[in-house]
Amino acid sequence: MSRRPIDWLAVHWVCQGTYMALTPAEKRMVVRRLEHRMFDRAECWTMSNAGNVTVSQLADRLRMSERSVQRMRDQLPKATERVCPSCYQRMWIRHLDGVIEEHPTSLNRSCRMSGREMLTGLAAIRPELYPWIDAFAPEMDEETAS
Repeated sequence: MSRRPIDWLAVHWVCQGTYMALTPAEKRMVVRRLEHRMFDRAECWTMSNAGNVTVSQLADRLRMSERSVQRMRDQLPKATERVCPSCYQRMWIRHLDGVIEEHPTSLNRSCRMSGREMLTGLAAIRPELYPWIDAFAPEMDEETAS
């Protein structure tokens, strides 16, 4: 059974404030991207957190309950945010296994580094010098290759 690819443009729109119905995977990506900007209703709004979003606002955008957003945020694996060495966009590396979470390129396509273990050393800094790494990567489907 083939799973539907993540619509990165829809994820971006919801992060910017649009109300949309998304798939569960897309909702997790929205929560991951807004995790550091979310605050609970108990905190009051000030100029210092003007760019942030409340849990209830995000729940409205995602068309789900506040409790579901809180649960989704609590269930996200711990991860470190970095810049992807391949597409130079934001990515998250899970602490548990060192695998890169799925993330988009600047063209809103899934990056080829998604789902792989993080490269270390010179391969992490200059991935174009190590084309043999791609030989061991899982095959890309036709949609990602184009």
